[in-house]
Amino acid sequence: MAGAETSLLLMADALRLRCDVAVACPVPSPLSKALAARGIQSWTLPVSPGLPYRSPLRGAYWMGATWDLMRAIRIFRPSVLHANTLCAGVLCSLIACATRARFVLHVRDLASIGLVCRLCSTTCQGVIAVSHAVRDALMRRGVRSEKIRVIYNIIERARMDLNPLEATKTRMASPRRPFRFANVGQFVPWKRQTRFLDAASLVCRGLPECQFLLVGDDLFGRNRQYKQQLLLAARRSPAAGKIRFTGWLENMEAFWPQIDCLVHTADDEPFGRVVAEAMAHRIPVVAVRSGGPAELIEDDVTGLLVPGDDASVLASAMLRVTQERGLAQRLAAAAHDRANQMFASDSALQQLLAVYKDVLAA
Repeated sequence: MAGAETSLLLMADALRLRCDVAVACPVPSPLSKALAARGIQSWTLPVSPGLPYRSPLRGAYWMGATWDLMRAIRIFRPSVLHANTLCAGVLCSLIACATRARFVLHVRDLASIGLVCRLCSTTCQGVIAVSHAVRDALMRRGVRSEKIRVIYNIIERARMDLNPLEATKTRMASPRRPFRFANVGQFVPWKRQTRFLDAASLVCRGLPECQFLLVGDDLFGRNRQYKQQLLLAARRSPAAGKIRFTGWLENMEAFWPQIDCLVHTADDEPFGRVVAEAMAHRIPVVAVRSGGPAELIEDDVTGLLVPGDDASVLASAMLRVTQERGLAQRLAAAAHDRANQMFASDSALQQLLAVYKDVLAA
């Protein structure tokens, strides 16, 4: 499960307290298993073939998915369809044209905002953007502002017994291991993990006792060349002996305490779930000043923001977290408070229900 699937799971879990909820998704899959564990009904959709969305070879998938979704709608009779991705939005657009069903399009991407997204937004009754950065991109593409509502993704609260300051002191003062920087995310070019590796080669000069973790993988097998590029760059890096690839971690809960600082290097990140999760787990964050992270983080208050085109500036910010006494504790405590305010399920649930009410009244 990647960010969109995790967000859908948490959204459905919050909504089921107030609504009857069913999720149409590939079955069996990690998502369907997670839904079942929370007592949420799922309907069968065919598994995506893993080809580009525009590939003609996906025709059979589109036909099968549309048929199965129509069957689920006839049985479940939902008041509102909620398209969690652009792919789901295409299916809902086809069904809405045929049945006049009302649906909401959830836009979680910046890269996919194009003609198809604009067409889907014209057939739906409401659009949810995961950040103001996504909202602005939609408006530049011609989507009417009154149709868009910004609702941040839900983040589960960190399950730590210690208060923010004590938890951070415990993590930072551990004598058993070196300081660990981590970059977490799928291996896709726009995540720019190469920036993390470039900065690592500079940081290790001033902080020899440190480690650099790349947490992720080419999850859907579409970026094998980029993954090989990362592996080669890590082997050739001056920090090669300090860089570790962990692979994709389905459940990060047990791994967060092993991270001392999250370094987020993506260009035009639509939201930044991993940034929000790190904030909730009281982990200081250094992020590129772009997209969602630029609005989630207040620079030098709840994290550090840097320009994306200078590895030396990124490295300097990483070193600040380790060298300035009290900085990490201050950033982590403020970030935790901000995360609890911005990403709480109660707030998101009320906003979602308001969108559904408007859609049904339209």
